Amino acid sequence: MTGKLSPLREFVKDGVVLVVEPSPGFSSIYQTVLQTMGLPIEQVVVLRKFSEALKFVIEKKPRLIVTEYEIETSFGLDLLEEQEKQYEALDRISLITTKNSSDAAVAEAAEGQVDGYLLKPFPGNSFQKKLVEILEQKIKPSAYHQKLAVGRKLFSSRDFDHAVAEFRDSKPMHSKPSLACYHAGVSYQAKGELSKAVAEFKEGQNYQPLHYKCLLAEFETLLAQSNYPEAYKLTATIRENYPVTSKRLGQIFVAAVFTSHFEELPTLYEMFARLDQRSPELIHISSTALLTAGKFLIKQNSLEKSQDYFNLGLLISNRQFDYIEKIVNEYIRIAAPDMALNFLANVKNSDMGTPAHQRLSLRVEQLRLPPTEWAEKARKLILAGNADSEISQKVVQVLARQGQQAHIQLILDKVSKEDPALHSILEKMSKDYSPREAKSGV
Repeated sequence: MTGKLSPLREFVKDGVVLVVEPSPGFSSIYQTVLQTMGLPIEQVVVLRKFSEALKFVIEKKPRLIVTEYEIETSFGLDLLEEQEKQYEALDRISLITTKNSSDAAVAEAAEGQVDGYLLKPFPGNSFQKKLVEILEQKIKPSAYHQKLAVGRKLFSSRDFDHAVAEFRDSKPMHSKPSLACYHAGVSYQAKGELSKAVAEFKEGQNYQPLHYKCLLAEFETLLAQSNYPEAYKLTATIRENYPVTSKRLGQIFVAAVFTSHFEELPTLYEMFARLDQRSPELIHISSTALLTAGKFLIKQNSLEKSQDYFNLGLLISNRQFDYIEKIVNEYIRIAAPDMALNFLANVKNSDMGTPAHQRLSLRVEQLRLPPTEWAEKARKLILAGNADSEISQKVVQVLARQGQQAHIQLILDKVSKEDPALHSILEKMSKDYSPREAKSGV
């Protein structure tokens, strides 16, 4: 006859527990305690790498996660954020461990995402005591947390008005109801009442300064309102107190650019370089931010400094040709061929000699070569079928002024079948720019 399951086994059921711990000594303590609390060893998985842990959380959905605060160059909070998407608050347990008291303070402020934390070193009985304490709170939640659970259920069913009422009514039930403020704010967000949402998030931080969920929710809501100056003011607090994820770093890049705090971008680039996980969205946002900064510096006539920003963007974009082309075109626009050539030299071997590369090179050479020499190169590019409308028009202008009608005719013959509309434009230009027409005042 099967005996009664332990409270922990009842909570985990047939699921798994994830332990993310680089130290074999500590991971052994966790496994021993979990077994003592009635959990079969086969239900406990120990991982040491963040990438493996994140994949495991997404695929296996562990109800209980014990994780080190910092894993390699990533953070345990990112794993808990993923777990939060999978379970209601009362159906999951998360425990953070760390050697640093400042990290412990962060974990404490991450109410609603982190159920508890332990400061290393600690004996096995401290881990067991903390886990029992959290488990009892999940099994027998306080009246405050029960009311929050009712509100979250109403929110899930999209009954936002009643959800707000539940969250607001729960505030007197706790001395620091920051979590109630957070959920009320999220409900206002869902209703499209962003100003009320921001007010709730601010109130939550009044009860508990640096409240993780309220601080980040306020930041994201201000961005949604396009209130970039106020959003930017929060970035220093976020960076100083919390791990900056790939998504968050992209948002900080946006806030910095829209408030013209370009001087912050090199520091943000350093944060980008330290990340293990760099999403395509972050790569796009950060490289675009540095491109924008470089353009701004060109307008300020800070050409040397503009190159520094463009070079960082080039590293992030992995020397993508379209990114290089945008930079080169900026220097062509201000007639700075040497700087344009510096960046053109960064083109990958796989992009060398392509029609796009030939066209870009020709645009730079127009600033450096005599008109006759440049026109000959451009004419050959057109006859090879690798030019575009802009180059075709420019070369016809040069050839017409030189009276090179025979060369123009070859170009017209080439274009007539491929682009009749361009053929008409070039034919008219050949007449408008010819010396004879110019003398007659046409």
